[in-house]
Amino acid sequence: MEQEGFLKALFDTRFTTLITPKIIRVVYIVAMIGIAIGAVIVVVSAFNNSTGLGLLTLLVLAPLGSLLYLILVRLYLEIVIVVFKINESADLIAAGAGGATGRGPDAPAAGAITPGAPGTPPATTS
Repeated sequence: MEQEGFLKALFDTRFTTLITPKIIRVVYIVAMIGIAIGAVIVVVSAFNNSTGLGLLTLLVLAPLGSLLYLILVRLYLEIVIVVFKINESADLIAAGAGGATGRGPDAPAAGAITPGAPGTPPATTS
């Protein structure tokens, strides 16, 4: 992660540079660490109540719960990344709409029939 680019993006009040895609990996790692710490706390609490509950939690409940929470965090973060990729694609489409084709926003679409244009029948008037 570029320190200068990150700080510049952080203080960009026009939001032209987005920081979420830059820090999403860090957020995922922090979430994994938090889930692991939470699992350890749940296991210790279960052992404080009873040995049987502690063993059940250690072998079944904590790993299953941790896995489910990790899946949920991953799904949420993937949705966030997809939204940013959609934004990037929309920006590319918008940038290419006027410049790549050489047409302005009011020009007819490619392949549109314009009456009176060479190779098309003349417009009829009633």
